[in-house]
Amino acid sequence: MMASITLCSKNAPASIWTRPLLLQVCFWMTMLALFCAPLAHAQNKTPIGDPHGVEIRQLQVVRNADGLQLNANMQFKLGAALQDALAKGVPLHFVAEADVRRDRWYWYDAKVRVVQRTMRLSYAPLTKRWRVSVQSASASEGADVNLSISFASQDEALAAISNIGRWRIAEASELDPSERYNIEYRFYLNLSQLPRPFQIGVNAQSEWNIDVSANVRPTAGV
Repeated sequence: MMASITLCSKNAPASIWTRPLLLQVCFWMTMLALFCAPLAHAQNKTPIGDPHGVEIRQLQVVRNADGLQLNANMQFKLGAALQDALAKGVPLHFVAEADVRRDRWYWYDAKVRVVQRTMRLSYAPLTKRWRVSVQSASASEGADVNLSISFASQDEALAAISNIGRWRIAEASELDPSERYNIEYRFYLNLSQLPRPFQIGVNAQSEWNIDVSANVRPTAGV
C-alpha cells in the first residue's frame, strides 16, 4: 500500500500543484529566498561605524629595481580617553608593520623579513604644539630613520602618522625575480608603551582599539 500526502495552501494558486515538479521546486526556492533575505540582511548589516576605529583607505606595495616600497593611508580618530591622555602628557605610539613573505606551494610561506615603523605622538601644553617622532627600521641594515617633526594642530600630526609613502620594506637582493610575494600589513596603537596605570582596562574600551591589518601583493613599478 502506498500513502500519498497532498500539500495545500489557501494563498497559493490551485493550479500550482498540478505543474511539473521542477516548477514546484522553483516556487518554494523563491519563497524561501524572499523569507530569508530580510533575516540575512539584519544579521550581516554592519553597525554604524565606530568613530574611534581605524580604516585602511589605501594600501599598495610597488616592486621595482630597488626592492619593495610600501604606500599606505589610514583613517582614524582619537576618542575622549586618548585625547585626555595626550592632554596629560602621555604620548601615544602608533606602529606600522610589514611582514614580507615568499609564496611556497608545498609549505607555509617563507618569511623574508619583518619591518616596523613607530610613530610617537605627543602634545606640549605650554607651546600648544604637536610632535611626531618617527623611528623606522628599513630593509637596509643600519639604515634606520629617526626624525621628529612639530605641528601646529592635531589634524596635521595625525595626517603625518596616517600617510606612509615610499617605505622600503625589502631590498632587491632579498627578492627572487621568478617568485611571488605577499605582504601582511598591520597598523595599530601600541598599548604596551602606555604607563602602567593607563594599561589597566584599556583592552575593554573600544576607543583604544586602533588595530587593522590587510594582505597585499606587490605590483610592478618603474
